[in-house]
Amino acid sequence: MQELSFSFRPAGPVSALEPFWRDLESRSDCSFFLSWDWIGCWLDEIDASPILVEGRAGDAVVVLGVFCPGAARPFAIRSVRLQETGQAEVDSLYIEYNGLLIDRRWAGIGERLCIEALLAEGARRGRAGWDRIVIGAAAEPVVAALRDVQPKPRLEAPIQTSHVDLAAIRAAGGDYLAAISANTRYQIRRARRLYEARGPLTLDVARDGEEAQAYFDALRVLHQATWTARGRPGAFASPFFVRFHRHLIASGLPNDAVELVRISAGGAPVAYLYNFLYRGTVYYYASGIAYEPDNKARPGLLSHAMCIAHHLARGDDCYDFMAGAARYKESLGTPGPAISTIIVERAGIRSMLAGAMRGLREGIRG
Repeated sequence: MQELSFSFRPAGPVSALEPFWRDLESRSDCSFFLSWDWIGCWLDEIDASPILVEGRAGDAVVVLGVFCPGAARPFAIRSVRLQETGQAEVDSLYIEYNGLLIDRRWAGIGERLCIEALLAEGARRGRAGWDRIVIGAAAEPVVAALRDVQPKPRLEAPIQTSHVDLAAIRAAGGDYLAAISANTRYQIRRARRLYEARGPLTLDVARDGEEAQAYFDALRVLHQATWTARGRPGAFASPFFVRFHRHLIASGLPNDAVELVRISAGGAPVAYLYNFLYRGTVYYYASGIAYEPDNKARPGLLSHAMCIAHHLARGDDCYDFMAGAARYKESLGTPGPAISTIIVERAGIRSMLAGAMRGLREGIRG
């Protein structure tokens, strides 16, 4: 294989990056969160000065990543984060399956070369550089690709994902309910009978931008009602979060990248689901559920079961609940790969900082 050469420059303007990103995306086996639909919207909305890392093999771009430097603080390890900013409100978008956008022919090799080059660049820049690289919510292939990077990375906060293998269910005859436990089947069928007693039980997908934004608003109200009742602020309390997703829906709906779903019984909403659609995978992202006092209703369980059946019929391959422990995910899906935070630090940086702190304390005492 050819050698890779890397360059490091400001990521803007966004419009100039788009054709390069989309071209490499077409040659990459990436998740929705590395698609231009997500990345382009994120770059438009963040208030940061990210660095674009570009790897080339000859004239071909084969690696791209957007890194945000952290705020410089005295005696803190200077960091850059991949497709995150370090700002709590902005990062509450919770990117998943994170990693570098990489040509599939370089997957497993380009990641290590890129991270080592990025560490070297951080050291070369001196005080304007960085000593630590953070890749939050990294997919398992990224973890595997960086296993032999030097210095050795450490992994933090592994989180299990869950999914439904729609392709396997379709190959086995297409009966999703037969693939889950008898108890879960019973709960879903009982809930269906309860709601059908109120009128027709329907699943509707938003047909245009106006309807999608209306579904989004209704989802927000239900979502916030659930979380504030639990004494939590809820994701949609953040103006940035809402603004980002309005942008994502407006730009992603026309090319079938986002989906807003309403489940109703007798015309009354049961739940709204917000999904991303990418290369045969349905990424379930958020919901607004009209919970009821009767725990037999199980509106969330029923709504996901109906949405899974919808995508099974549509021909999709996977319904991905993504990360996080939840009873309904265990009941409806099977465990998937974990996502983890990867941290790579320049060799000796921690001992250097510790020495600087000891010197400061001794100077103060003296």
